[in-house]
Amino acid sequence: MSVLICYDGSPSARNAILSAADALGPCEATLLHLWNPPIDVLPDSFGYTRDHSGVSTRELTSRSEQRAREIAEEGRQLAHDHGLTADPLVRPIAATAWETVLEVADERDSSIIIVGAHPRGRPGPSLSSVSAAILEHSSRPVLVIPMQTPHEDGAGSGTAVSQRV
Repeated sequence: MSVLICYDGSPSARNAILSAADALGPCEATLLHLWNPPIDVLPDSFGYTRDHSGVSTRELTSRSEQRAREIAEEGRQLAHDHGLTADPLVRPIAATAWETVLEVADERDSSIIIVGAHPRGRPGPSLSSVSAAILEHSSRPVLVIPMQTPHEDGAGSGTAVSQRV
């Protein structure tokens, strides 16, 4: 089984790793972390002249990618600590995050995509626009882990898991 776990360092992403470890037991997975490269905006479009005294776009890109690798490594370590062998993969977002996830799932021929649900300011389980789009557009099974699970508070008060199979 080829498992793709989406990881952004958030509590719901950590819960996704823990839930995957519980549900699947020891297995191998790809741990995907997406990052946004900085955009080089023309300063003169805002009435400023180009000034080279600040950090360059190249340096910002390098720093952003390095931070993305650190987040992916944190996820890999968490997965390892819970019995998963996770191969971290850091990828810049191409068009949209959900499209990038589905591209990686196709490249890796993933059997299942595991994502966390992020709260959207209302009580109860909810999906972020990214997890909702993955669920809607994927031809592969998708397991969405709710924000609050037994791992988070130890009380077993998790909400239902949404999935498309």
